[in-house]
Amino acid sequence: MFQQIRSEVQDIRKTCWDVEAQSQTYRDDPANWQDIYVSRKISVWITYMLRNTAITPNQVTAVWVVMGVVGALLLAFSNFWVSWLGIFLLWMAMLLDHVDGELARVKKIFSSQGDFLDMIGHQLHYPMVFGSLTFGLVLDKAEPIFIFFGVLATVLATPISKMQENVLLLGALRHLGKILPPASSKKEDGPKKIGLSSLLGIAFTHVVMLYALIPAVFFGLEGLYVLFYGAAMAPAMIVKYFARNRELDEIFMDASLLREHLRPEWLDHEPPQDSQKVKE
Repeated sequence: MFQQIRSEVQDIRKTCWDVEAQSQTYRDDPANWQDIYVSRKISVWITYMLRNTAITPNQVTAVWVVMGVVGALLLAFSNFWVSWLGIFLLWMAMLLDHVDGELARVKKIFSSQGDFLDMIGHQLHYPMVFGSLTFGLVLDKAEPIFIFFGVLATVLATPISKMQENVLLLGALRHLGKILPPASSKKEDGPKKIGLSSLLGIAFTHVVMLYALIPAVFFGLEGLYVLFYGAAMAPAMIVKYFARNRELDEIFMDASLLREHLRPEWLDHEPPQDSQKVKE
């Protein structure tokens, strides 16, 4: 019985997110190792349990968005166990962020509404994490320097002004997924070289920020946590800006490279699914 279940789970993993199907560049990037070796190995079991239920991918997305918001808010309380509950909720939100996409592929239901809801969750959680931690530092009468950099981290991590731009870009990418040429046959360059931009990119992923938060809360170093991200976020944004420009230059030279940045369902040339059905 267990062997049959395990086989079905493996089939779901192959359908939804086969690590062997990912590019070598993706697999060599340390920022993705948590997804490859931890989150994705757990999320597929949740997807397996939900596959034959009436639960939709959008409902899963809504749950993890709310879960992450609550988890972030709990960090404002100067209570060890309340903060740990907040971290657990944030970790579960990160895990369910994989489940909604896997469930969408299993049930073959996608929509822009789900993409939009997903985007809101990603744009809300970490500004709220920094904001809650900073509020907690204010209540604890922490040193002004920690509060200053906490506010700075909250502001710089809040891309609300980019919401409309991101939505328009999302729509454009979905359209491009239908008309792009086949992927380039160019061989991959081998293991990805980790430079300054790579290290900064890894440090500012949701995964690393969450796992860095665990020792910060455990040892009571929330002030140092917001100080580091508040001080490092501005230069990180500059470095990532130039890195993105290089990516765009490469895409302009070979449009098929854009496929690496698109979701598999966006490359599906079948007619769009019913508007009542939802995404990720």
